[in-house]
Amino acid sequence: MSAQGIRLSTSARADTSHQLVTRLDRLPVDGINNDIARGYVPGAVQFGSFGERDFPGEAFEEMIWSDGTYNVPPVTGIQLSFSSTSADDSASGTGIRSIELHYLNANLEEKIEIVTLNGLTAVLTSATDIRFVNLMHINTAGTQSIAQGNIQGSNNGLVYCSILAGFNVQISSARMVPKNKKFYVAGATAGAISGTSAARVLIRFVANAYNGLTFNDPIIFLPYGSIGIQDSTVVYQFPVPFAFGEGIVVGLRASCDKGCIVTGGLYGWLEDA
Repeated sequence: MSAQGIRLSTSARADTSHQLVTRLDRLPVDGINNDIARGYVPGAVQFGSFGERDFPGEAFEEMIWSDGTYNVPPVTGIQLSFSSTSADDSASGTGIRSIELHYLNANLEEKIEIVTLNGLTAVLTSATDIRFVNLMHINTAGTQSIAQGNIQGSNNGLVYCSILAGFNVQISSARMVPKNKKFYVAGATAGAISGTSAARVLIRFVANAYNGLTFNDPIIFLPYGSIGIQDSTVVYQFPVPFAFGEGIVVGLRASCDKGCIVTGGLYGWLEDA
C-alpha cells in the first residue's frame, strides 16, 4: 500500500477542497499559489501581466506597455480597426497573418476574436462592444513568426492595443478584472536598462480604484506603492495580496529622467468573487 496524504487548499471565501495525493505530489502542502498552478483550487486560475517600454528620453507617469499614450475604451465598448505599418502583415504575407484578441465586452465578460490582417488596409472587428483588451497575440504567420510592422487596434484615431514590429504579442503591464472575478495581486517585478546614461526610474503600482471608489469615466489611476531602480531588477512579493474586483484596471507606470528600457509585470491569480 502506497503512502498517501491529504492536500488542503483554502480560497478567499474559506471554502476548502481536499484531494487525496501520493507522496510524489510533493507533500507536505507548499502553498496555495502552487496549488492554484496545479489546478487544485476550484474557481482560481493564474493571472498576471508583463510590460516593456522603450523611453527615448525623460518621461512622467507613463504606463509600461508597448508604446505611446495609454488609452482605455469607454464603458460602453467600441469596435476596433486593425492595420499594420507593413504590407507583410497580411493573409498572404511573410509576417503575422492573423491575431487572437482576448477582450472583455461591455458586460465585462471574457471573449475571444480572431482578426485576419490586411497589411496597411484597416480591418474591423466583428465585436462592437470591446471594453478592454487584456491580451493580443499571434494566431497564424507566414515565414516569419513576428510582426513586420507595428500592428495597432484603434478607434477614432486613438490606439487601444498594439503589437510592435519584431514582437508577436502585445507587451502590457495593465489588465482589467473580468466579471464576477477578483484579481489577487501577489507580487510584481520591475527593471530598468540604460547603460552608461544611468537613468533613474520610479515605478508605481496603480489601479483605477481606491478606498471603495472606482474611476472609470474618465479613467484615473491612483498609486498603491512605488519603487526606485537604476540599471537593476527587483522582484517583490506582497506580504498580503492586493484584491481588485471586476472592471478595475491594474498596472504599472514609470517615470524616468533619461532614455532607458523599462520592464514591469504583475503576478497573482483570478478567483470567483
